[in-house]
Amino acid sequence: VNIPSPTGETVAVTERYADYYRAAGLDVTLMNPVPNAPNMAAYLRGGRGGRTLQYDGHADVIALVETDEDGARRVVPVPHPPPKIADGVLTGRGAADMKGGLAIMAETARVFAEVGFPFDGALLFTTHGWHEAPVGFGQGIQALIRDGHVGDAALVAEGAHDFIPIAGRGMAIYNATISRDGEVLHENATPEGTPHPLFALGRLVGRIEALRGELAKRTHELVQPETVFVGQTHGGDFYNRYANIATVQGTRRWHPGRTFEAIRDEFGALVDKVAAETGCSIEVAWQLVRPSYVVAADDPIVDAARFAFRQVKGVEPRIGGFASVGDAATLTAEGGVPSLWFGPNAPGPHSNLESIALDEMVDRTRMFLAAAVGYFSEES
Repeated sequence: VNIPSPTGETVAVTERYADYYRAAGLDVTLMNPVPNAPNMAAYLRGGRGGRTLQYDGHADVIALVETDEDGARRVVPVPHPPPKIADGVLTGRGAADMKGGLAIMAETARVFAEVGFPFDGALLFTTHGWHEAPVGFGQGIQALIRDGHVGDAALVAEGAHDFIPIAGRGMAIYNATISRDGEVLHENATPEGTPHPLFALGRLVGRIEALRGELAKRTHELVQPETVFVGQTHGGDFYNRYANIATVQGTRRWHPGRTFEAIRDEFGALVDKVAAETGCSIEVAWQLVRPSYVVAADDPIVDAARFAFRQVKGVEPRIGGFASVGDAATLTAEGGVPSLWFGPNAPGPHSNLESIALDEMVDRTRMFLAAAVGYFSEES
């Protein structure tokens, strides 16, 4: 946690993390598929043949995105109190999201390496950067998939500490730019009938709100209703100047079984109507953050997770869907690797005070160990 690692700058933390796996005796590979954010794959092999169980986590932490005068974007750290351990709790930027999870993965590897991995197959521990939106949207994990460093199933070391999520909504960020021809002028010097981007902005936001109401009726047995959200709007530069541009940005989340392309086209039809009604041009740029996905309830990785809950927690876990988006979606939908969120109870991700209790890290390490036993014992 003492090593800063905002999105796009994860070289130092990944190299330190790889050193830990090497010291534990694992076979470690570092790759650099995207700038300043190496991927790591560490293998612990048992007997010949068999399946590979992957434990995965991202090395980057949230960052602010600043735009220079030339339009170039750069990331800067989000302020946070200095890291510390006090009263059995670790605090610091990334403690919850998700360096606590990375430490749990590393301890799982160390324990199995120390006693010897007793099953046919292998454990694979992977980390990557470029996770946190808006500049990160899975570039690192996508590169791991392309390079073949994936398992037959995966557990992601964050989120969903008290149940097993087998489904998740997709998410994309939209950025709509509303514009008109001509310069910005005094209101009295602007010809009558000139399209007004701010009025178009208001109409577009109203249509998005109407869509939100319709989406609330789209239900799913595992996840929340579909949503569209307005996060920020901008327009105008002075109280009596006639604006020539405005923007609105937000998110769109959709159910498993629907595609990003269908979501994009649905929103595009709404935008086209507003453009025709107002005389403004409206261009929408999209960033797909994660696809929607679902894992079969009887998949071996689900059975392994349930086994871990019974062995360590003494309970039969609830099966459901997860509200947030992350790498389980990419691994499942794009990599064909059935994957589950399986992280510790770590309060405050993306907040001003991230934390994780050390006892919780020990408890979740036991869960990771038990899940491996359940996964490989099921096969044998």
